[in-house]
Amino acid sequence: MKLVIVESPYAASTKRQIELNVQYARAAMRDCLKRGEAPYASHLLYTQEGVLEDSCHEERMLGIEAGLRWGKHASATIVYFDLGISRGMQMGIDRAVDEKRDVVFRSFNNLVDGLAETIEHRGRSRISMPIPYTPPDMEDEQAKRVQDLLQRCLFR
Repeated sequence: MKLVIVESPYAASTKRQIELNVQYARAAMRDCLKRGEAPYASHLLYTQEGVLEDSCHEERMLGIEAGLRWGKHASATIVYFDLGISRGMQMGIDRAVDEKRDVVFRSFNNLVDGLAETIEHRGRSRISMPIPYTPPDMEDEQAKRVQDLLQRCLFR
């Protein structure tokens, strides 16, 4: 089993969106496990009650840095991009590239599954780039899409 870091969105402006992001991250972890990987998602660990407060900038940055430190032990960073790429995710991608760790983009959307190609990025690491995806602008549409994706992912 290879060790991987999972990148998916966490922070959001509403509690409902955070809950959807947590469900999405859990689905990403499950997907990794089913692929024979040992995933680590610091945003699911450090944001638990009593650990760090994600709404406090200093604590958020502490959690991000702690999660990124684990990356030195991982063989790849797996980016689940159906909901877009957040600033925290971009920090993880940049750190992986700097540390010459593979970065793989994945989607639960069957239209892009299998259409990725591996390219050299700054000569440092392999990055599997999918067909670009733009998340919906409206929160209700996004919430419905996430629910549909999670149903397909968790119950197939």
